[in-house]
Amino acid sequence: MVDTDGIFIDYYAPEGSKLFLPESDIIGASLFDIFPEKQAEEHLKAYQTCLDTGEIQIVNYQNEFNGETSYFEARITKLNDHQVLAIIRDTTLFYTLEKEIQEKITFQNLIMELSTDFINSSMENPDAIIMDALKKIGLFTQVDRVYIFDYQFNEGIMCNTFEWCAEGIEPQIQNLQAIPMSEIPEWVSTHKQGKEILIREVSALPEKDHVRKILEPQGVRSLLAIPLMNKQKCFGFVGYDSVIKSREWTEFERNLLKIFSEFITNVLLKARMLQNLKKSEEQIRLLAENASDIIALLDKNLNVLYLSPSFKKVTGYDHEFLENHSYFDLIHPDDSEKFWKDFKKLREQKTKTSIFTYRIFHKRGDIIWIESIFNQKVNKEGNLTQVIVISRDITLRKKDEERLKKSLQEKDILLKELHHRVKNNLNVVSSLLNIQARMIKNKEDAIEAFKNSSNRVMTMALIHQKLYQSENFDEINITTFIQSIISHLKATVKAGENIKIETNIKNISMNINLAVPFGLILNELLTNALKHAYPPQTQGIVRIDINKTASGICEITISDDGIGLPQNFNIRKITTLGFHLVNILVHQLNGEWNVEGHKGTSIHIHFPIT
Repeated sequence: MVDTDGIFIDYYAPEGSKLFLPESDIIGASLFDIFPEKQAEEHLKAYQTCLDTGEIQIVNYQNEFNGETSYFEARITKLNDHQVLAIIRDTTLFYTLEKEIQEKITFQNLIMELSTDFINSSMENPDAIIMDALKKIGLFTQVDRVYIFDYQFNEGIMCNTFEWCAEGIEPQIQNLQAIPMSEIPEWVSTHKQGKEILIREVSALPEKDHVRKILEPQGVRSLLAIPLMNKQKCFGFVGYDSVIKSREWTEFERNLLKIFSEFITNVLLKARMLQNLKKSEEQIRLLAENASDIIALLDKNLNVLYLSPSFKKVTGYDHEFLENHSYFDLIHPDDSEKFWKDFKKLREQKTKTSIFTYRIFHKRGDIIWIESIFNQKVNKEGNLTQVIVISRDITLRKKDEERLKKSLQEKDILLKELHHRVKNNLNVVSSLLNIQARMIKNKEDAIEAFKNSSNRVMTMALIHQKLYQSENFDEINITTFIQSIISHLKATVKAGENIKIETNIKNISMNINLAVPFGLILNELLTNALKHAYPPQTQGIVRIDINKTASGICEITISDDGIGLPQNFNIRKITTLGFHLVNILVHQLNGEWNVEGHKGTSIHIHFPIT
């Protein structure tokens, strides 16, 4: 009980209560003896109001007991005109619960505010969203520094990526890059397990502790670090520093900050996802814009949603062409009906991917071949939503295919021709052998016949060899061919070892039908000159002159300075196989020949080659 002057008249408090003081210290004392002056004035004012109005007054106040703050409520009732009764109760628990509830509401509102900003943001600048969140949580929790670290496990380092500092607090982000995780293995291991790290007093850590060596230069006195987890994997942490003074984080505060860490995790993951998506889109855009193929995205009605710049490179038309036309208007009329028929079948069968080949009209007026890959995109109900078309110019490939086809046809004809030629040549060989066989009378004749036949077959083989080595399978240049025959005969006919062969040959080509009899004629006449024109061990010169006249007549002269022919030699009465064979072959060439036998031998042959 207190009177109008604020003097305690009576007093009671249960022993052990924070209100407890001995009665001797209270009764007779003034409010100003017990409470601070400001509190005493507040109480006295409430007492006077109660006496004046007769209404109950309530005064809330706090006191310090043993370093702890306690909260009280005094309900003041009028006893008489000069005295009031104050009933006081300890409201510390109630006040604490109310404070926690208010903090939860405030934090909930903060998280909702941040979440709303996050959801409504285009995420074009995720760094700004993260920095704003760090600032708001820092002010809410009344810490001096809030930051985010990124664990880079592949490199074995951790880096400070974001930092907010209260006013007057020195930033540390530049000093906290590429910190080796090997220096603080227990710190990293704890976060990997999804557990927080709480350091109440940095100065209480061992002096050689690596964490202390990192924190003390930053002026950190207390710290809380909560891991950032994604699918039970840690990729970083959010840190809270108290620099000005040491502090304690209650379990309630730590739980709230874990919720904030989940929010930061979502922001970071979405930012990374969008960054990767943007990077992929940029790569796809660069690929599409630099690709030589036409890349087109069509809607379900085949209207163009996107068309790559290569459309102009391939077709010659600008994109403006599609404002009044369809891409499919370019298809050649002869291919259009088949294209739409095949495309309709594609739609009906709901085949996802198909390849179409058709011709289109280029802007310059010519026709080019196009190969298009159609890829259909359908929804869950199986309805077409989009079509991706990749088209390329295959005109060169088509021309190569035509050339290859033509080449195969030519080779088929050539194989048939070769078969015919080989058959004819074998018939010639067979006929020569039959003729030779009829003239064999003894062993020496047989050996000579084999040698001569071998040379004739070799001559034919040389013709074919030179023919297949030439660019034109149908003609042979006789210059190199004659040199090959000369070399072969000089090596096989021993009688001609001391005889020199001179040539004067113009650049003349013959087809195989002329080259075979021509080669056999040359073989027979050279063989005859080397064997019979000179006595043994005699030196001499055999000359070959071949020319082509303007009218297409091939003129051949084979002459030697040997012993010449007998005086009674008559070309029409020849009996030797060599001259008989020459006579047959010259007629086969529709040619004529004559022989001069004075002062050596000269044989003149002419036949048409065009």
